[in-house]
Amino acid sequence: EHDLNSERSEVNYSQAAARLAEASAQLRTIEELRKRARSLG
Repeated sequence: EHDLNSERSEVNYSQAAARLAEASAQLRTIEELRKRARSLG
């Protein structure tokens, strides 16, 4: 049971890390687009 729990929390951590990476990539893209829009305007 202990092994299952640790395995499950590792999976949850992996999913959370993947979502975090995805979110920060999206934020970076948005910031980049804003900078470009500012330089165009």
